[in-house]
Amino acid sequence: MTAVLPVMRELDGVYVTRLGAEVDMSNATALRLALAERVPIDATGLVVDLSETVYFDSAGVHMLFDLADQLAVRQQGLAVAVPRTSPIRRLLQVVRLDERMPMTETVEAAVAALRTAL
Repeated sequence: MTAVLPVMRELDGVYVTRLGAEVDMSNATALRLALAERVPIDATGLVVDLSETVYFDSAGVHMLFDLADQLAVRQQGLAVAVPRTSPIRRLLQVVRLDERMPMTETVEAAVAALRTAL
């Protein structure tokens, strides 16, 4: 699958993007680069919404950790919104993503988590 640049929107100084159906080795690096580039320097951070993502492999996991590192250099946060019923949530729990960044069930909760971390 080739990378399609996801749409970004801003909510209270936090940028939000919803990723597509698949994140894998064919598009993870391009997504990371595009997302990091498109988050303005004055933003609080970025929320990655995985509510419509159905396939997310290890390249996607690495993308999130690398993106978090990249944003942290700019003193920005990263949070992930993934529904409780999503199988991707279990994968992210296994790799302890929630120990590195907020992982919430909704975009609104993820935005609030990043704003609280200020």
